[in-house]
Parts: sequence; C-alpha cells; structure tokens
Amino acid sequence: MKIGDKEYTAYYYGQIGSDYFGDQYQSVDYWQLQDAYDDFKNNELGDSVLDENDAPFTMAAKRVYVLDFVFPDGTKERKYYRTDEKSFEKLGVAKEFVVG
Repeated sequence: MKIGDKEYTAYYYGQIGSDYFGDQYQSVDYWQLQDAYDDFKNNELGDSVLDENDAPFTMAAKRVYVLDFVFPDGTKERKYYRTDEKSFEKLGVAKEFVVG
C-alpha cells in the first residue's frame, strides 16, 4: 500500500459488512501496515478512535492500521489509526491520525 512516496507491506484482515454496522456503513475493510509506526508516530491526531472490540484482529502497541469505509451511498473514506505504546496499554484503542 502506497502512502505518500513510500510503499508498505499491508496485511489484509478482511471486511465487515452492514450486518455489523447497520445503516452507518455498507462495509469496512481492515489493513495493518508493516513497519510503519515510526513513520507516523508524530503525525497530528484526528477525532476518532478504533476500539479493539470493533476490529477483526487483536491490536498491539506501535502499529498502524488503515480502514476503508464504504457508506450506503457508495462513497468511500480512508482513515489511518495508530496504537501508541502508553495510550494503547491504558485505553486499548487506536487513535486516528492525519496523513498529509
């Protein structure tokens, strides 16, 4: 998966459909980027968090996750999340960050 000028190995964890999300999303695809944390650890944080209970995998500290959201009208949005070591251990969530 290419972000900016850099290619990352991405592990695909699958898709969760509308049966789980109801009317909010048609589907969500989940990815983890290998060896990407150091490249994004200082990026500005966004507004949302990804709870480990809403992911089809077990999260770990110092990881980067990419989620592709498909809305009921067919529009798509990609969001990036990271698990910082201390905050992840304390809260168990990944925080959205801005890629710019």
